[in-house]
Amino acid sequence: MGYTHYWRTDERADPILWDKGIAACRRICEASREILAADGHDALSFEHGIRCNGIPPDDDHETFILHAAPDEDTDFCKTAAKPYDVVVTACLAVMAYHVSAGFVVSSDGGPSDWDKGVALARRVLGDDTIHCPLRVGPEE
Repeated sequence: MGYTHYWRTDERADPILWDKGIAACRRICEASREILAADGHDALSFEHGIRCNGIPPDDDHETFILHAAPDEDTDFCKTAAKPYDVVVTACLAVMAYHVSAGFVVSSDGGPSDWDKGVALARRVLGDDTIHCPLRVGPEE
């Protein structure tokens, strides 16, 4: 078992808002190229969404895959809290912000573990309203 982030998309996910979120995530990935690779390769991939990982051999773990279009499924990514975790948490915070009710996030970490990712998203996107998407209280 490793340090993992989970997300679920449902029928409330607006495709237009999803596209805005994916575009914002691409900007975050572009700004973080020095810590990213895709599936053990030298460059991250934006084909069919976002695919990125840390740089092998020491800073990679599971590939983070965020589809280009909303799909009603549960996804997860084990980052083992490696350096690319900051990009994963930034992207998940941005998707939760843009897609809102149609995108639910949970994590093995707590809100403070998301501070660097939220800060990255805010800095790259110039938007101080992005916040940690983790629910603090019981689920509704």
